[in-house]
Amino acid sequence: MENQISAVAIESLSDSSRVWVYQMDRSIDESEVNLLSELMDEFIANWKAHGKPLRATFQIIENRFLVVAADEDYHAASGCSIDASVHFIEEIGKKLNLNFFDRQHLIFLNGGETKQVKISELKSAVADGLIKKDTIIYNSMLSTVGDFKQKWKVAAKNSWLQRYFS
Repeated sequence: MENQISAVAIESLSDSSRVWVYQMDRSIDESEVNLLSELMDEFIANWKAHGKPLRATFQIIENRFLVVAADEDYHAASGCSIDASVHFIEEIGKKLNLNFFDRQHLIFLNGGETKQVKISELKSAVADGLIKKDTIIYNSMLSTVGDFKQKWKVAAKNSWLQRYFS
């Protein structure tokens, strides 16, 4: 079951809105979801760029991803405001003993459950049939809400993993 928490759905923002996907190094439990949600609610409510509030939101997805978005049609996120969000997420990571910047694993769906494999073990995961052409993977390398809407979950054969299916 897909767990999503958000005050405003990311999909309701314009396609040109900025999005940042933070992949956690482990699944979080419900108490951690609740704490993360409370901390993010407070941050989003006070997030500003050059003194102006940002129209922003977040989602916690599959207890593995924190997705943050800012509607740049409303007011653009500045370098300083983006840095503030990154530092805030680093601090949350310390509190929850989480790494939100995990790029060592690929997260995918297998039998309706979220699984992960080390990037260094992808070739053997494909050879062993753990990841197939039609396996749905989560694409954390997105930059806009439009990308999020269209490319968040993709078949492995339609991603950068296509090279493993020659």
